[in-house]
Amino acid sequence: INCRFGGTVIDIPKTGIGFYDCVFDGRLELNVNYSDGINIAELRKCVINSQFNISSGAIVSDITIEDCIFNENSSLGAKYYRHCSKEDFSRLRIKNCIFKGDVNFESAYIPEYSVFEYLTFYREVNFNETKLGENIIFKNICFAPFANKVAKDGLRSFVKALNDNGYKKEAKFYETHYGDAEAKKVNKTEYDIAVESG
Repeated sequence: INCRFGGTVIDIPKTGIGFYDCVFDGRLELNVNYSDGINIAELRKCVINSQFNISSGAIVSDITIEDCIFNENSSLGAKYYRHCSKEDFSRLRIKNCIFKGDVNFESAYIPEYSVFEYLTFYREVNFNETKLGENIIFKNICFAPFANKVAKDGLRSFVKALNDNGYKKEAKFYETHYGDAEAKKVNKTEYDIAVESG
């Protein structure tokens, strides 16, 4: 609680681990030491100023990232997360977060009943080849006005992942509301003020 970290590699103990009101200035690597246990990891009200990587082999029962800010030089990397393991009773909950850096879920497996709720993405998002379990909640996800082709491609990868995994209604919603026509109507200054003020 209220800690500040430089570069950190964390093997999640079998009893789980939680970070509350912490700041991560250096790269954070989340691993599991393959011991038996529930292996829960929680980050709440944290600020991430660098890379945050979830190991592709991290068999974590439950990861919660809530009320966190990923600043401009940060990234959330979950490439290949659980792509070889589709165990039951695992969840990924990401709620009330702002991502000012890149987010990468390429070739990951997002477990069923996971939650993506109240999220704002400012930069590149990569959901290429992502597999989505059933009954995932996608609610109030916001993409900042597209400043470049990479950001547009990120939205396309997200919409394609939704379509490819049976979330057709959600895919249509994001495709309709975040296409080029909608992006041109957004005043970036007003948008940034709204996000900063909550």
